[in-house]
Amino acid sequence: GLDAKPVEIGDSDQLQAGDQLICIANPASGKLAASVSTGVVSGLNRTMQSANAEGKYVKMFQTDAAINGGSSGGGVFSTDGKLVGIISRKYISTAASDTQLEGIGMCIPINEAAELLAAHF
Repeated sequence: GLDAKPVEIGDSDQLQAGDQLICIANPASGKLAASVSTGVVSGLNRTMQSANAEGKYVKMFQTDAAINGGSSGGGVFSTDGKLVGIISRKYISTAASDTQLEGIGMCIPINEAAELLAAHF
């Protein structure tokens, strides 16, 4: 059998643009379970409006890894296997722009997620 080990938490504050990433998610509402894609950190310190709280903004980082519907909640790992983020959403466009965007995924840094979890538990 496979010996499973707990995931080791990384330090998302150490991420730099160009760092390689590995994303594991369940796109297409789980029809493509445990899909793995790779990419790089495309941008840091992105701020997006929260989908859950009006007027609240969330710090995220950007990746070019394949992020699709159903991918949210998946893990983002450094090449040494440490969890550095959580997939949040695929960035498409804004209401003020008709520009079509591809290859832009947004992820919650694991340090941000840890702070949110600590505040609730």
